[in-house]
Amino acid sequence: MNILECKALTKRYGGKSALEGVELSIEPGRIVGLLGPNGSGKTTLIKLANGLLTPTSGEILIDGKAPSPETKAIVSYLPDRNALPDWMTVAQTVDYYADFYADFRRDAAQEMLARLGLDASARVKTLSKGTREKLQLSARRADRRRRPRHPRLHSPHHHRQLQRGRLRRPLHPPHRGCRAGARRGDLPAKRPRRAAHHRRRHPRRNRQKRRRAFPGGVQMLTKLIRHEFRATSRIMWPIFAGMLALTLAMRASQNVLQNESPWLLNLLAVLVTIGFVFGIMALCFAPLVLSAVRFRDHLLKDEGYLTLTLPVNMHQLLASKLIVSAVWYAAAFLAVVLLCMIGAFDFSDWRVVPQFASDLFLSFRKLDSSMQGQALLFALEFFLFCVLGVTAVSLIVYAAYAVGFSFNKHKSALTAVSVLVFFQLVQFAAIAVLANLFCDGFTAWSSLTGVQAGNAIFAVALVCELIVCVIFYLVTYFFLTRKLNLE
Repeated sequence: MNILECKALTKRYGGKSALEGVELSIEPGRIVGLLGPNGSGKTTLIKLANGLLTPTSGEILIDGKAPSPETKAIVSYLPDRNALPDWMTVAQTVDYYADFYADFRRDAAQEMLARLGLDASARVKTLSKGTREKLQLSARRADRRRRPRHPRLHSPHHHRQLQRGRLRRPLHPPHRGCRAGARRGDLPAKRPRRAAHHRRRHPRRNRQKRRRAFPGGVQMLTKLIRHEFRATSRIMWPIFAGMLALTLAMRASQNVLQNESPWLLNLLAVLVTIGFVFGIMALCFAPLVLSAVRFRDHLLKDEGYLTLTLPVNMHQLLASKLIVSAVWYAAAFLAVVLLCMIGAFDFSDWRVVPQFASDLFLSFRKLDSSMQGQALLFALEFFLFCVLGVTAVSLIVYAAYAVGFSFNKHKSALTAVSVLVFFQLVQFAAIAVLANLFCDGFTAWSSLTGVQAGNAIFAVALVCELIVCVIFYLVTYFFLTRKLNLE
């Protein structure tokens, strides 16, 4: 079986054709170079093999399969851009690769890093361009594609840079039979298929290796969520700590205002109080802004060359971001409540909180079984309303970014326009639904009790939010898989 095969592969960007009817087959164990002038489609072909682009027509197969998480688990891709997150250290980068690739050779990576003189505690953003390329090369060379039948897709730009960095020996000896402009059927006779012979002798062992190289969806989703939390917590925790310090300063400023103090101290106290109010407002929007920026940087900019070539699918990537975003929304809500309580009450008044919770629980126990069921249903509907609400807002922003960044120019401006248009459409749809419910069906609503009307309103709101989530999820998924346009 060919390790890479193109069948009438065509890729067009608008009216311009980058690849037209390409026929190519590469057998396992071969070293093939793509040579051609600028704009001849070399990078396009490599992106198609990695699933970063979708063909206009025809097909491209990796080990007999279309580009998918399973093929990404056996393809090693080294882009010509810095795809590593700037906030990571060298050691965290190695951990990142080792976490997603089951048979990553950590010892080989550490050995190569030591040979290249890279400090494991150094952050990626402090490294020079050439050093970052060495780090990417070390991670890719140490990954699990050590078997000769698995393809490695590299940019020639890195080879030139590494030569300037004194790594002058080529990583692989060139195959003498390969030449520029080789077409399907023109390549020389293949080498002995040792990998295929090994598979025939040990079929069960190779099946086990493939299963370990491509773990289940839940396992990958858990890893994505963990890394997403690691990336976002470095921003959210300092925000929470800063707001706590600002709240304590505001408490101290209230004592200054209550006493006769110089006008300068009074002015500072007023400014601190105003800063606290604006800080609370900013904290309410911090999860949304962080989620949007994280989505843009992680999927639509240079980091996308790393993220979108991981052995995961787009549903797992979107689910991890939505879950982490919802958790930070909940954390921000609790932080706002706690900070307002700290700012409004003395510490001696905090004993009212457990007393209030106890009274609320006793009042619930005194209700009959039907009313308890209605109350629990109301609480569940309110919880789902909040969860679907923040999910819908995040998906609207994701869809706007996916649409705006599908264009070649003015991406930020088109994203802003898309956000405004999408939110206006949702508002118009909500107004239309409310008009139909409360104007045309007023007599039906008037016959319901207060609890029944509240449950009905929440049920309608949940259905509407669910529809909004589905629509904008599909828009985001379509543009990320069909119209992806990385910078």
